[in-house]
Amino acid sequence: MSDKKELTFTPKSLPLFQNFALTSKQIVKTLRSFDIMEWDDTPYGAHPEQRMTMFELNDLAPRDGWPTVLMIHGGGWVSGSPRSMDHIAPLFARHGVMACTMQYRLAPQHPWPAQAQDVHTALDFLRSQQVDLSRIALWGFSAGAHLALHAAQTYSHPIAAVVAIAPPVDLHAISFDMLSPCFQEEQLQEANIFDKRNKLPPTLLLHGTSDSIFPYVHSRRFAQIEDQVTYWEIEGGNHGLHWPLIRGRRAKRKAISWLVSALDLPSRGSKWKRRKKKNR
Repeated sequence: MSDKKELTFTPKSLPLFQNFALTSKQIVKTLRSFDIMEWDDTPYGAHPEQRMTMFELNDLAPRDGWPTVLMIHGGGWVSGSPRSMDHIAPLFARHGVMACTMQYRLAPQHPWPAQAQDVHTALDFLRSQQVDLSRIALWGFSAGAHLALHAAQTYSHPIAAVVAIAPPVDLHAISFDMLSPCFQEEQLQEANIFDKRNKLPPTLLLHGTSDSIFPYVHSRRFAQIEDQVTYWEIEGGNHGLHWPLIRGRRAKRKAISWLVSALDLPSRGSKWKRRKKKNR
């Protein structure tokens, strides 16, 4: 397909912006984490980079375990941190969904398919925990959205639902100079979401029309050929949907509600409920 895009950064300003963004997200995460239990830096595999943080409501779990969402950060497969998603995880926990933000091995030190293998390993680990095996979902941004969609197509157990924000669904339409730190050319077909026709679970794609990294038209085209895919186009939205501010935040909130609805949450007990005494 056409519409190839180069990955562009501003070397001097980007680290400062990233540090500010992470700090502000950590403040928001702290404010949202009242009565949320957090297991930080939990190993899900043997490699030092295979770590996740788990956010769980301090409440009674459903009988079959917690519905769970595995959250996968972006960064072009070569950078990024799960901390960038910590401010969203408590919102899932408030709904009764255990949210897990994962770190995965990064290229070029760990080229493809290390990243995909780590997502599978993280899912295997979660399936050994107190989770509802029929209600495990994926949430990913950018390269993490690619990994989420790839796992939904290739993992050995069914995934309940996927939310992919600004996903690179067609690697062939992206400049190989951007992809080369992670992929070999002969690996692109296997890694490419567009080239697969494996049936996806209910999937939501969000893409801003002003995304300068991964063109939104590819998400639009993908949604047109996949019956299970819902597509939300955010007018004027940038790559992270940070702008326009209100429109981007509203879209992410709606995406959380969409995923919670797709999981069809079971009822659970609550330490906050008033229990009426039975008449004798």
